[in-house]
Amino acid sequence: MVTSVLDSSKQLDKNLWGVTLIKVERKSSQHAQLIFEGMNDSGYFALLAHLTGPTTYQSAVVDGQGSYGFYGVRAVIKMQQIDPKKLHYGAKGKTLLLTKEKIEKVIKSIELERDQFHMYPVTFNIFGHYSIFSKAVPVLVTDNPELQQIQRTNPAEFYSLYNQYLAQKCTPLQFRVSKHYVPQPTFGQFLARSVLEAWNPFSIGTEHAEALRKAKENERLVSLCAREVRTVQIQPDSCVTWAWRKLSELTPLPKMPKVVIGTITTSFLDQY
Repeated sequence: MVTSVLDSSKQLDKNLWGVTLIKVERKSSQHAQLIFEGMNDSGYFALLAHLTGPTTYQSAVVDGQGSYGFYGVRAVIKMQQIDPKKLHYGAKGKTLLLTKEKIEKVIKSIELERDQFHMYPVTFNIFGHYSIFSKAVPVLVTDNPELQQIQRTNPAEFYSLYNQYLAQKCTPLQFRVSKHYVPQPTFGQFLARSVLEAWNPFSIGTEHAEALRKAKENERLVSLCAREVRTVQIQPDSCVTWAWRKLSELTPLPKMPKVVIGTITTSFLDQY
């Protein structure tokens, strides 16, 4: 057994782990974080998990989650091993002792939210749930493995494909004309071949064949988006409401408290 670093009255072992909600003081605000403590074959460990917003306006736009502001954008979820003795925090709630299996399940859910937004979307708003300044955010999700891979590795391309599908619904004629786009021939190509051959979309020339292949592949993916992508409404979280939701997966909690922006009161920490 080992003593919890955050609560010296609690004893941990390989089957009984702990979780604590802490309040970190910042220059102009406060931040909620969860600390998981436990024992494994290597001995004592501690994990810090928390939710933040995107670091920049640009990252919010690239991820395709709308404007950076009141309405919410894709959340950034972080989890890492730490030395809790080096933690600096303003206040903390009580340390809950729970079975290893329960805490492992929540840690896994955090990892999924962190690594697989396309399957487990979480959005961020500094006001959190149920504020007059925030509302549910529409998020694109899909069960198609090919589209999931694109969304995970190249979010900008994924949202571009979906936007093409939306535009195609509005102006189908434009896309019928442009889907077989062929690059303009160079001056050398112009001299080597006739104008008609150089502009023929079905020319056997390498550049034309590659352009046609890309156009058809893009058309296939846009059609796949039409069939396989759906929009769901996700209520945004702040660092506080996200931490409260994760705690509620571990133990029954009262209704999520009303949290004033930037303030995590002692009474809030005492409610679980």
